[in-house]
Amino acid sequence: MISYLSHQKITIMETVKNKVQLTGKLSQEPQTGETAKGRKWATFSIGITECFNMKNGEKRFETQWYRLKAWGKIAEQVESDCPKGTRITVTGKLKNRTYDDKEGKKRYITEVEVFDLNILEKYEADAHLK
Repeated sequence: MISYLSHQKITIMETVKNKVQLTGKLSQEPQTGETAKGRKWATFSIGITECFNMKNGEKRFETQWYRLKAWGKIAEQVESDCPKGTRITVTGKLKNRTYDDKEGKKRYITEVEVFDLNILEKYEADAHLK
């Protein structure tokens, strides 16, 4: 017999199947555009650097890069408020897609489709001039 509490835990876990949350800095200016039907999109990437302490006491830094895609209002926010260097947190889901490159080879891409974005620190290139 399953108690209400344990049944509730199972239900919650079954609804969270594909969720990713990342915090990092935009590594380049976002690319934006519109579909043929006028839907706004933005693609961008973020870098997340982690620091590890080695056995000899040396610090080692490792950066992972993640490709992201946003649609609609979030794409508009990325375009207007997120230049290269902006620190953000995103929540989304992993998506896989394929395309054929210029040589006709099939390529595979895994990216995060963003459904929530928070700006933590906006990068201003000439902040040092103020």
